[in-house]
Amino acid sequence: MIKEIKIPEIGEKVESGSVIELLVKEGDTVEVDQGIIEFETDKAVVEIPSPEKGVITAILVKAGQEVKIGETIAKINVDGASTPKAQTAPEPEKAAAEEGAVAPSAPPKETPVEPKQEPEAAPPPRVRPPEPQ
Repeated sequence: MIKEIKIPEIGEKVESGSVIELLVKEGDTVEVDQGIIEFETDKAVVEIPSPEKGVITAILVKAGQEVKIGETIAKINVDGASTPKAQTAPEPEKAAAEEGAVAPSAPPKETPVEPKQEPEAAPPPRVRPPEPQ
């Protein structure tokens, strides 16, 4: 489902501001409360966060643009997919299993083995000089 992201109420008597910087672009996946834009009012610079987790489908503002409170700045697909997923061919083993045949299995992939690293030696203990008496 596509939802609109709007400039929220920022403070008393704040009616508009300027977009300083776009922090995401179309197609980016964002988390809840992740910054979408930097917005400057006559009182402060604030990050406008994403109200939802999803994929940004449209950015409706540009850096330097004057925007009013409540104006839509972006659209987000909260289902998490902005474009239909590409259909892939079924894997040979799955297709063969569905048909009842036995598919040849691929040779196992070799995984490179990393050499073991020796643990670092602990730093020497700190020794305090004797206090004068």
